[in-house]
Amino acid sequence: MPGRLYFVYDGISSLRYGLWVGKVNQSADSNLEMQQPYSYELDLSRTTHEARVVSRAYEETFQFEMEVVCDEEIPDYAEREILRWLTDSPVFKKLQFFNRGNGSTPYDQTYYNSILTAPERIDVAGNTVGWKFTVIADAPYAWTNEKTYQYNTSTADSFVVDNRSDEPYYTYPHVTINVGSTGGSLRLNNLTTGEQIAFNDVAANDVITVDPYMQITSEKNGNIYDSASGKIRLIQGRNQFQRTGDISSVVFSYRDARRVGFR
Repeated sequence: MPGRLYFVYDGISSLRYGLWVGKVNQSADSNLEMQQPYSYELDLSRTTHEARVVSRAYEETFQFEMEVVCDEEIPDYAEREILRWLTDSPVFKKLQFFNRGNGSTPYDQTYYNSILTAPERIDVAGNTVGWKFTVIADAPYAWTNEKTYQYNTSTADSFVVDNRSDEPYYTYPHVTINVGSTGGSLRLNNLTTGEQIAFNDVAANDVITVDPYMQITSEKNGNIYDSASGKIRLIQGRNQFQRTGDISSVVFSYRDARRVGFR
């Protein structure tokens, strides 16, 4: 049926069961919410009596209520199968929405890592036609699919990473640093922020990885973490990087945060 919002959860389309999203949230006001806000810690000056921001932090992940419905009565055996698919997952799974027959939606190319909980039946004349779920996301926002960019630093000492994320905090990418045939001391500088990550006594042709949790590993040196210093992260917008030392290429992989919410 044109204009309906369907979804894919854990790689399975709602079209398999004839299901679609009938309603999200419970009021016009709550429909406008895009993600959980963060709180500010303020410090009030004793001399000027003006406040300054000391820190800010998210209070919780994004949650919303979603109704999943069918045009026909859902028999008991189908309900059991559907609820096994949608609920009681021990891990977050990919939830993506799409519109069949009416063009693009704000959710195209985005998804929530989520768990569907607290199912409540929706009955019409005593027949089950759907359920209401509470969707718990793993972050205060949605994600885009991961993207990867490779920069050849053997031909250019500097490169730019343009971070289009909606996240106002730092983005921590997964970074792979491919070392050339000499090795030695290496540095990767973010000239935009003044931060750098540095390594000493790196083996030739090594491959160093830095994950989003700042865990550092090496293919040739199990103690590479001990010789590393600094950090690597992205601010919103343009990040100008420069390499020092025998780095042949750098690969960045990360997902953009998207504050799409529901309407």
